[in-house]
Amino acid sequence: MLLKELLLRNHNGGNQEEVISIMSFHEKTNEYPALAQLVYGVELDVPHIMIPWSIREREFCKKYITTLAKKVTNGAYIIKNATFLGEENCNIGIEFKQTMFKVGLSRSQYNSYDDVEKSFISFQNAFEKAYGKATAHMSDVIGFYRYEWIIDVKLNIHHYIMDRFGLAEYLYIERI
Repeated sequence: MLLKELLLRNHNGGNQEEVISIMSFHEKTNEYPALAQLVYGVELDVPHIMIPWSIREREFCKKYITTLAKKVTNGAYIIKNATFLGEENCNIGIEFKQTMFKVGLSRSQYNSYDDVEKSFISFQNAFEKAYGKATAHMSDVIGFYRYEWIIDVKLNIHHYIMDRFGLAEYLYIERI
């Protein structure tokens, strides 16, 4: 019942069908309580903060810009050397439209191509442990998989490696 109350209280702009859809998803995967938190916002392990999807850019700046986050460009910020789902040395990119809509994760640095693949496997394992198996996955032309979690009609996670002037890992959580 606590999850249902959390979703009803914090699912801004959602209708009853969306809340029921999220509940059904969570009830089927009861062993993944991190899903309830992700529907509300993104929680970092270090620094220990919860950034709700409903936060507006101005409020985010007041809370975090002088102490934690750096502005990259209009509507985009970065938190360096954070820990997310137990994965250390992450850069957390946060993008805003009116409210926070996309959170991207990357390693603080890669020393070789092997590091990209190791990072991919490590992040994939952490996400599967927290959120369950991906909803969809497909193989790409360079031999890696693309994974996607469709949490509800407004929340998705994407994880893949792309060869663009060298291998690059892409991992982002998106509120549509």
